[in-house]
Formats: sequence, structure tokens, C-alpha cells
Amino acid sequence: MVKSPVPVFLFITAEAVALLANSAFLVVFPWLVLSHTGDAGKTSLMTALVTIPTAVATLLGGRVIDRIGRKPSSVLAGLGCAVAAAGFGVVSGLGALNIGTLIALGMLAQAFLPPSTTARDALMDAIASVGGISLERLAGIRQVVFSLTYAIGPALAGLLLTAISPIAAFWIIAGAWTFAALLTTGLPSGTSRKVSEAAITPSGSVWKLLRSRRAVWMAVVIGFGASVITQPITSVLLPAHFRDLHQPQLYGVSVSAFGVGAILGALLYAAVGAKAGVKLYVGGVLVTTAGIVAFALLPSFWILALGLALGGLGSGLLAPMLLVAVTRNTADNERGQALGVYNAASLGASPIGLGLLSLLLQRHPDLHAGAFAVLGVWALAAVYALTRPSVIVSTPGQQQAADTAAV
Repeated sequence: MVKSPVPVFLFITAEAVALLANSAFLVVFPWLVLSHTGDAGKTSLMTALVTIPTAVATLLGGRVIDRIGRKPSSVLAGLGCAVAAAGFGVVSGLGALNIGTLIALGMLAQAFLPPSTTARDALMDAIASVGGISLERLAGIRQVVFSLTYAIGPALAGLLLTAISPIAAFWIIAGAWTFAALLTTGLPSGTSRKVSEAAITPSGSVWKLLRSRRAVWMAVVIGFGASVITQPITSVLLPAHFRDLHQPQLYGVSVSAFGVGAILGALLYAAVGAKAGVKLYVGGVLVTTAGIVAFALLPSFWILALGLALGGLGSGLLAPMLLVAVTRNTADNERGQALGVYNAASLGASPIGLGLLSLLLQRHPDLHAGAFAVLGVWALAAVYALTRPSVIVSTPGQQQAADTAAV
């Protein structure tokens, strides 16, 4: 097979465009709802309602990906997102924009977003092979793109809303999702792996798969542990902490410190991930833990910012490493389902973490209680992550032998 960098370029470009559109949607949708209703309470409720299809779509989307192929799934899901975004403009033009249509179109977009993400994740192994680079390097590059787009995407969307209406912004988002889908169609046909109906893991047996594949199960648990604390830190504890200090300007700087750390971690993994092995994995867990310990103390700004930067560095290392572990330790006909469960666990973790933190702070309003609760949750995940570090970084052959021996 002739190796070419073109598929890697197309894949990364499509990923960047789609992720920018995703992050812009998360800003423009609540802005449109607030502009339409004028009620912050309704905006919060409607924004929460439209996320309901996310977990279900992520789980079911993996099965669809395994059935019809990764590239077609990515293209169709991307076009589905584009149709939903364009729907806001169409409905507005017809004078039918109301609470019902806002919720319906928001849910439609959220139903297509997770499968599009999972399908691109499932494409990575084939893209790396065709492009002549290691899966670790491609995963690291993808994580850099992810961190950058979610850092600048909301800011770009905010600037966009100062110049044009939310409806006009949705037309641009629809165009971006369409462009990402068109880029994906340019990927080599070998990256679309359709499997027979008989070969697809039956519904429900994916849980048996997770129990029998240690690397996949560990990745799901660790990914959940990392995701369940991130949103409570960045969306609740940090803003409340700086509000109490009457220094709201430092909130954005501290979040940026986490983002910079995540980018550096992903760059490091892209550079040495294939060689460093267990040492890099253990280092990622320990650096993340050190960062969360520093955060939990709620110290002076510079120590807090350093802690968040360390947490971001560890996150940038671990996120692509876990994705590689799931990819490397699943067969073609089950990878979509496995990645669907992995992504569903990460997506579902945020509202769970926010809900539990809300209950805790209602009983114990002191922010230190919430900060130490976050530390406790991560400590459990970190201890589990360090029990068998070789499981995450083992080769497929090594892990298959271990899984077979354990059955």
C-alpha cells in the first residue's frame, strides 16, 4: 500500500472544522434561546433538555457505525448536524421559531453530534495506517486539535455574535459541518470498513466485551473519572472561588492555564507516545493527581494556576492514550460499539458530576468541601489507573493473551 500524508491532512482538517462548529453550537444555541425567551431560567432548562439524546445517541451510534461503515457514518452524521443547524434559519424564515421548534432542532443536532465524533474516532486506526504514521502520533495530533478548537471556538462564536444575528451564525455553523462532511468523503475508501450483520456484536453483549477486555474497561473507568470532575472544576468551583475573592478576571486566566497544559500534554504524546510506554502513562496519572491536589487546596492564584496547568498536562497525555487503548484492543466489527460506550461514559460523566456537586454544596456550602470531594473522586480513579498500568499501554497481542488467561 502506498503511504500518503493526504488522508491525515484531510482527517485532521475535517476534525478541526467539525470541532469548531461543535463548540460554536454550544455558544450560539443558548444565546438564541435567551434572545428569544428573555428568560435565563428557561434558557438553562432548554439547554439541559436538548442534551437528553446525547447518551442514547452515543451508545446506539456505535452499533450503526459498525453496521454501515465508519466513513459513511461520519459523513451522514455530519450532514445531519448541518441539517439541524440550517433548520434554525428555515424555521425562523417561516416565522415558526418558538420554544417547541428550538428544543426539537437542538435535540436533533445533539442526536447527530455523538455519532459523528465516534465515527471519526473509529477512523483513526485506518487513517494512521494509510498515512504512514503511528496511531499514537495521530491521536496526539487529534488531541491538540481538540484542545485548540475548544479553546478558541467559543471565543470565535462570541465574536461572530457581535457582528451577526444568531440565525445567521447557525447558517455558518451548518456550512462548517457540511464542509467537514465533504472533506471526509475525500478519505480513501479503505477507511470505510463495513461488516456483515452476522459479524456485529449483538445488542447488550458490548458489556460482555468490556468485562472481557481489561484495557477497554480500564479506559472507560479512567475516562469517566477524569470527565466527572472536569466540569465541576471549570464551571462551578473556579468561578465561585474567584467570585468570593472579587477577582473574576482571574477565572478566565486559570481556565486558560488548564487549556495550555492540555495542548502541551497532547504535543508531548504525539512526539514520544509510541516510545515512552508505561512511564508516560504513569507520569500522566501522577501529574494529573498533583495538579488536582494543588487545586483542592484553593491556594493563591499562581499556585492554583500551576495546579490547573499540571492537570491539563496530565489530561492531554491521558486522553489520547485511552483512545489508543480502546482502538488497539478491539476488533474491527466491535470498535464502533466500544468507542460508543467509552464516549458515552465521558459525556455522561459531566452532568453526573455537576449534579452530585450541587447536592454536596447545598449541604456544605464551603467550596473546600467541593474541592476535596473532587480530589477524592480522582484519587479513586488514579489508584485504579495505577493498579495495572501495562494494561493500557500493552500491545493488542499481549493484552489478548492476558484477557484469554483471565477468562
